[in-house]
Amino acid sequence: MHKSPQEILNEIFHHDEFRPFQEEIIYSVLSGKHTLGVLPTGAGKSICYQLPGVMLPGITIVVSPLIALMNDQIKRLQRLDIKVAGIYGNMNQEQIDIALDNCKYGEVKFLFLSPERLSSLLVKTRIKQMEVSLYVIDEAHCVSQWGHDFRPSYLNIKILREWHPNTPCLALTATCTPKVKKDILEILEITKAKVFQGSYLRPQLSYYIKKSENKIADLINIIKRRPAPGIIYVNKRKLTDLLSKELEKNSLPHEIYHAGIPVKEKEKAAKNWLLSDSKWMIATSAFGMGIDKPNVRSIVHFHVPGSMEEYYQESGRAGRDGEKATSIILYSQEDTTFLKLNIEWAFPERTLIKKVYDSLFNYKKIAVGGGAEIGFSFDLADFCSKFGLPAKNTFYAIEILEKCGYLFQTEDVQKSSKIQVLGSKQILNELTAHDTLEGKVLGTLLRSYSGLHLELVDFSESIIAERCDITRHEVINTLQRLEQKEIVHYELMSFLPKIIFTQNRIDSQYLIIPKELLEERRKVKTEQANYMIAFVENKNQCRSQLICKYFSEDAPRCHQCDNCANPNNNKDIKQYILEELTSKKSAEKLIENAPFLKDEVLAALRELLELNKVKVDKEGFYSS
Repeated sequence: MHKSPQEILNEIFHHDEFRPFQEEIIYSVLSGKHTLGVLPTGAGKSICYQLPGVMLPGITIVVSPLIALMNDQIKRLQRLDIKVAGIYGNMNQEQIDIALDNCKYGEVKFLFLSPERLSSLLVKTRIKQMEVSLYVIDEAHCVSQWGHDFRPSYLNIKILREWHPNTPCLALTATCTPKVKKDILEILEITKAKVFQGSYLRPQLSYYIKKSENKIADLINIIKRRPAPGIIYVNKRKLTDLLSKELEKNSLPHEIYHAGIPVKEKEKAAKNWLLSDSKWMIATSAFGMGIDKPNVRSIVHFHVPGSMEEYYQESGRAGRDGEKATSIILYSQEDTTFLKLNIEWAFPERTLIKKVYDSLFNYKKIAVGGGAEIGFSFDLADFCSKFGLPAKNTFYAIEILEKCGYLFQTEDVQKSSKIQVLGSKQILNELTAHDTLEGKVLGTLLRSYSGLHLELVDFSESIIAERCDITRHEVINTLQRLEQKEIVHYELMSFLPKIIFTQNRIDSQYLIIPKELLEERRKVKTEQANYMIAFVENKNQCRSQLICKYFSEDAPRCHQCDNCANPNNNKDIKQYILEELTSKKSAEKLIENAPFLKDEVLAALRELLELNKVKVDKEGFYSS
């Protein structure tokens, strides 16, 4: 006897009930229909494909651009004793071959892969031979140049439709403007798909923007006043350490998380935060994907995000339990300058992209015709120095080459910290004889590792921290002080990403860099940045309305954001119109600036016209 989706939800996934739209999407997929699900962050998109994937007879193929998210989903399914495979990162041909064999001959129910892998002949051939019951396109906005993270490699997904034309396709995304939605349906060739779209309104979330002259001081004040658990988003790794020190000074419990932290330490930080109801997490945007903590009470953005999509997703990690939560942006004039500069860096000239392409192969001494599947640790600073390249533009040129499918980057590869003891025996004895932090750390080092006097030795700050019962940051700070006193030579661990070429080297004049990826994407990014700048600078309109307006959804005023709470913005609609029309305005201009819904303004305007309190001239301009 076949079990129902509700029974599978209870027995395998251990949930009592479906969230909005999950059940409808699941039944649509099970009935063989192409489906598009536009569900906000925290709405449980993964269940929409995992549950039918368990029920359907063959394999479910999940295409996703986010390696961290794929890893997270693979681990979750494995914990549920569901067989899964993944093809991504720096896997070699043999590992890929084994994974594909398991998909064909083992009882694998889910295959996760990055869109770049669809260009591999081996992957293409094997997928054709599989019994594929469902194709899942996660982060489906990536197929559209109007989406916030367009990837040309996502266009390879159309090949899947050709291989198994009768297999249903499920496209999922959290954020989707009407233009992006149209692109998803047309590019994936599923124009008759059933579409399920949740509202962008989050009634439990209050939005606040604070213009700040001293962000660190304002952040500390906010954290002291706002309830934890919370997340503080920053746009640079170095800032996580800087802010961590400030929180430590104020005895505020927290963890830090970014891509440059060793995997085990990241996992430990995430676990500590997940299990705590009093901690803050200082993180880059690397944190949050796949993290399901329902009781996050506060999100603080230390900088203005680059797009409304990014802001909506990150702020939406608060209040998933339906209880009141807040999202705050700390904003300064430097943020608008940075957003504009970032666009300049992010879209380098084609000549530079081609130069970076040639330089990457020259870096490894690879001639035209070779290089496919070769990977290497990559030091951006060293690379730019050797080839005389500008660092910021080069970083983005590599990203563009990745999006074009010529290479891909893995997460950072760790190089261990190293230390050598330089101090004399007398100095060391004096230090270790006293119960100071320096004596404690130095004594523990000497007991834990041998050969420290002879050469640089690999060691772990985390091990020393655990044995001294202090934090890793305290160990680092202590060792840096000892180095200043020339008692030790200390090299803090560095992290290098790995680059892997997906194709053999070609003459760079034949590189295909789509216009959509440079000139047109530049326009899109500029529009997105301008909307965010206008959003933070707006002092009149309801924040919730502005967010929903971006996604073409009408919404009522929230009555709880900073603009709604401003007494000057809580005027009666008619009073507001009369004050605005002391100088002539068109109806469009009046509606655009009003902190009210369009229909509310038009209805009040009609009433004022009937009462002769407002007049309109031949050109259509209104005045009071």
